[in-house]
Amino acid sequence: MGAKVPGIAVRNAAFWHDLGLKTAAIPGLVTIIEPFAFDMCERLESEKPSSSLKSILYPTFGSSARLLEIKIPSSVSYVGPLAFRGCDSHSIRCCASAKPEGWDILWNLDNRP
Repeated sequence: MGAKVPGIAVRNAAFWHDLGLKTAAIPGLVTIIEPFAFDMCERLESEKPSSSLKSILYPTFGSSARLLEIKIPSSVSYVGPLAFRGCDSHSIRCCASAKPEGWDILWNLDNRP
């Protein structure tokens, strides 16, 4: 089961603890992912962010054990503290060549590669 989220934000706790969610396809209209939007989605296997995404608040994908890779588009200018907390097996792929100035110093607290 996948989810496509209309509008400009994936709202606070929109899919929190949704055990049926396997794919989070974030369409081009979405510019912000609010806190806990996909937190504790234990069966979430993939996320597909749009190139219009600007902000990822905290914690967005926390404790999503099956999500092995997170892609952060170069359009993202803000990542909040602990955005990926508890993501022990994740690999985080940033499309920006260097950490943007607006990213919180604790954005990758678990120091994922």
